[in-house]
Amino acid sequence: MRKHRFGRVGALAGAVAVIALAGCGSDSSSGGSGSTGSSDSGSSGEVSVDVGTGTPVKVSGKPRIAFYIFGGGNAYGVAERKGALRAAADYGVDVTLYDGAFDAQKQFNQVQTAINSGRFNAFSLDPVDANLVCNLASRTAPARGIVVSVFDQPLCGRYAQPTIEGLWQPGTLNFVAGYFTIQRMHDWLEAIVREFPGPQKVGLITGLAVDSLSKDFDSEVERVKQEHPEFEVAGEQRTDYTTTKGYAAAQTLLQANPDLTLIISDYSDLTVGASKAIEQAGKSDQVKLADFGGSSAVTRMVQDGSVALTTPTYPYSEATNSIKSLVDAFEGKRVPRVGPLPFKVYTRDNIASYRPEF
Repeated sequence: MRKHRFGRVGALAGAVAVIALAGCGSDSSSGGSGSTGSSDSGSSGEVSVDVGTGTPVKVSGKPRIAFYIFGGGNAYGVAERKGALRAAADYGVDVTLYDGAFDAQKQFNQVQTAINSGRFNAFSLDPVDANLVCNLASRTAPARGIVVSVFDQPLCGRYAQPTIEGLWQPGTLNFVAGYFTIQRMHDWLEAIVREFPGPQKVGLITGLAVDSLSKDFDSEVERVKQEHPEFEVAGEQRTDYTTTKGYAAAQTLLQANPDLTLIISDYSDLTVGASKAIEQAGKSDQVKLADFGGSSAVTRMVQDGSVALTTPTYPYSEATNSIKSLVDAFEGKRVPRVGPLPFKVYTRDNIASYRPEF
């Protein structure tokens, strides 16, 4: 967790900071295609924000944003926080940060409390359990005059949609990012299969069972097991996405499977912990490691060969883009329904061209 303090602690339960920073404009944008939002009388008057339900959300003035972090206890959450603070300064908007702490019920309570408080007219939401907060974010919030931008994980079971366009949930402004998808998991796992041809005994280190990444990952692992029987999955360890749990999970897999040849981790902090466990077990030559996330630490590990490949995620950009989309919508601008971010696989051969965001 970041040690630097920003602003005062919010009055609502679970708020980690309140930022009210005046700033200048920014050149960042959400990208993608589609449209939402229409101004009734300019940015100084009332604006009707189209959320795809036929009933627009009426807003005025600047957005007062509740920003929800999945969990601030890892590097990804720190980068989301940093992006939110940067956007608050750039656009001169008030942003209250809520840390879900990887706890779905805690975040549900945070969202419900914020809706009832009447303090906010906008949410920027990274769901812990995208089904649990589905109705709150896509029905209750807009009915109470709150515009919701969802990022990182799509709401209401839409993680399984085969197209990027299907990730947006009606009732919300938009969905930012798109790397936690069936197609992304498919491409990543196929890259791993190509990187490690022939028989493999594989250990999996994943996150919470309720989140979209884990669900997509598990689904695609089942497909790989059918299409690539040479990939024998020896076991799966679930974690809270922290380095400590990644280390412990890898230790368990290594002890239970002395002939393990590959560990696949679906988040970079887990990968860092797994790498330490592999090294301490003296199995760096035997057990290879594949990563999803592309953190700064993992980038260095790809460079030195201790991690074979990674695919990046962009927590800073998704945070800033989500807040920017809310600012644009409140100014009556057209906002893309989905703001996808790029996908690429990096190995030692091309990692020098990659710039990590966390």
